[in-house]
Amino acid sequence: MTYRKDFRQFEANFWELSRKTELLWSDIFKESFPGSQSKIMYLLKQDGFMKMSEVAESLQLTAGAVTTAANHLINRNYIERFSSPDDRRIIQLRLTALGEKTLTDLENKGHTYLQHVFQHVEVEDLKKMEQLFATAIANIDSLEKKK
Repeated sequence: MTYRKDFRQFEANFWELSRKTELLWSDIFKESFPGSQSKIMYLLKQDGFMKMSEVAESLQLTAGAVTTAANHLINRNYIERFSSPDDRRIIQLRLTALGEKTLTDLENKGHTYLQHVFQHVEVEDLKKMEQLFATAIANIDSLEKKK
């Protein structure tokens, strides 16, 4: 088989794995955080806290859509809204202890599923895959810098 054919097969398998992995994670999160709620939770976990306007911009949602989703999360005590110490007109969001615990529990469930998916892979192969993925990520980063 030529490299081109091998790569085409790899590419097809890669996209299928990516799609199925995304669906797996989506199914895990949508039970607790439907729609854009899961994305808001993920952003807040990554950044600690964010302005409502930053969340809207990052997710490419309207301020109203973020407010609606945030209100659901606030009512369920997963996040809290607070005023910026520098400017009380600026509203920020952050995870609560319950929000952090719930995210951790969902992530652990996802990790368990992924371990099942890759249970057949030997440790040395996992290390090689990690190196290949790290290199691919660096290549993507270099493409983004060229834009």
